[in-house]
Formats: sequence, C-alpha cells, structure tokens
Amino acid sequence: MRSWLLFSVLFAAALGGCATAPPPPPEPPPPPARDRVGELRAAAAQTPSRVEVAPLQDPSVGFLINEADKAETAGDFSAALRHLEDALSIEPDNPHLLQRKAEALLAKGDYLAAEKWAMKSYDNGAQVGQWCVRNWLLIAQTRDALGDAATVAAATERAKGCPVLAKPRF
Repeated sequence: MRSWLLFSVLFAAALGGCATAPPPPPEPPPPPARDRVGELRAAAAQTPSRVEVAPLQDPSVGFLINEADKAETAGDFSAALRHLEDALSIEPDNPHLLQRKAEALLAKGDYLAAEKWAMKSYDNGAQVGQWCVRNWLLIAQTRDALGDAATVAAATERAKGCPVLAKPRF
C-alpha cells in the first residue's frame, strides 16, 4: 500500500510539472479605421450657410459623379478617382470635382495630394458655403493624420469663416 501511495504522489507531482500556463488572452481587434471623409462631410452639412455657389455642370459630368459615388460607397476609391479624373477632363476647373477628388485621395490615405487638390478647389471656388467648409475641414483632416496640430486648429478656424449667415431683420 505504501508503494501505491508513493506512486500516486510521484504521479501527481509529474503531472503538476507538465502543466503549462494558460495561453494569453487574444489581443483585441484594432479599432476600425477613421472615416475622415465622412467626418468632414457630416461637419460641413451641419454648418448653415445662406449662400451656396454651384458651377453649371455638363450632364456627362453628373453621370460620372454618380458613378464615382457608387464606387465610393462600394469602398473602391481607385474606381471613384478614375471617374472623377474623367469628369475633370471635361470640366478641369470645377471646384466641386476638385474637392471630390481630394476627398477620394483622403480616403485612400494620400494626405499630401488630397490637401493639394482641396487647396485647388478652394482657389477655384466661391470661397463661401459648404464646399468652402469641406475644403478647410479636409485640410484639417490631412494635417491631423500627419500630426500637425497647429495647422489643424488654423484650418478648422478658417472653416468657421466660410458660412454666410442670414442678415438680421428688424
């Protein structure tokens, strides 16, 4: 009986030595990528302005914009860019097309090119209203992505100057 007890104790000790630590808990999934374009569009849409200036548009450009919107909704920003490039070949100075191209580049993570196109849109546009807000908020988003907090604050402040408010009536 003693050998049985000794065997049991040795067997338990051997099993205890084989035990391993439980595996570490799995790492949490990375947070979803920020939708910088959605953020700036939502902020611009909530900015009231009494004046909006829109360029006259060729019907074929309207079709290409719709195709770009479909591609963007599907997450295919390369196809959206191709449609916008086609539209820009028809209307190269259209500030809304230039801004849409900037937003597609922002979605792809090409921050410096996006900023360049947003500035071109601002220069060619009316520099008031929702599209002006979109220009400056895009620049704020690109600078935020690049870690330039000072320019983020300056661009956000410039966006606040874009809306044209109604004159008070007495």
